[in-house]
Amino acid sequence: MGVVLVVDEAEYERTLSASILLGAGHQVLSAETEDQALTVLDQRTPIDLLFTEISMWNNVHGGLVLAERAVSLQPKLPVLYTTGRGITVEMRNLFVPRFAFLGKPYGPQDLRKAVANVLTSLRYL
Repeated sequence: MGVVLVVDEAEYERTLSASILLGAGHQVLSAETEDQALTVLDQRTPIDLLFTEISMWNNVHGGLVLAERAVSLQPKLPVLYTTGRGITVEMRNLFVPRFAFLGKPYGPQDLRKAVANVLTSLRYL
């Protein structure tokens, strides 16, 4: 199990994801804003995975910008992106090197499986 930082501006989505991951045995930290997320990361809290919505804060690329900044603070940090809006080539080109994607809508089992896959396959690259 790992420490997952869940970032989503939508409280319901953030809380639901955190609950699912807690139920799977992960330690979960959550943030609503980019500043909150970066504060957690800047404190050198050991994070095993960043799980972030792509489109946040009135910016279609808000989560992509966050991931780039997060990886600058913790270079080996894998990122699991999610969105229900689809991905453009422009967006895909902004993904950080160690990433996975989980499209919305997803169920609890989908999230648990995606996180487990990322933690076992991407964390050591």
